[in-house]
Amino acid sequence: MQDAITWFALVASLGSVTSFVTFWFRIGGRLQSANDGADAAKTIAAAALAKVDLLSSQLSEFRVEVARDFASANDLKDVERRLVSAVDNLGARFDRMAERLDRFLDRHSQ
Repeated sequence: MQDAITWFALVASLGSVTSFVTFWFRIGGRLQSANDGADAAKTIAAAALAKVDLLSSQLSEFRVEVARDFASANDLKDVERRLVSAVDNLGARFDRMAERLDRFLDRHSQ
């Protein structure tokens, strides 16, 4: 009878050890996969930060280009002066054309 208890104790302890080892291998595998996921997340985050830095520098370059090419207030004032001058000249031309038309009509109506 003592042999049966010893064999039973041996099988039970062997089963316990096997369960314990299996449990820790599973937990270790899950921890490793979680660690791999964290490493992948770090890699993705680093790539995203690199893209943000690139876009930031491109935006800065675009701002400089727009500021250089965009018309300033003085440029707009110069354009406005030229347009006003051109419109005034058109008024004077129309006045001269009206005078010529009046002379033409006077000559041909007589």
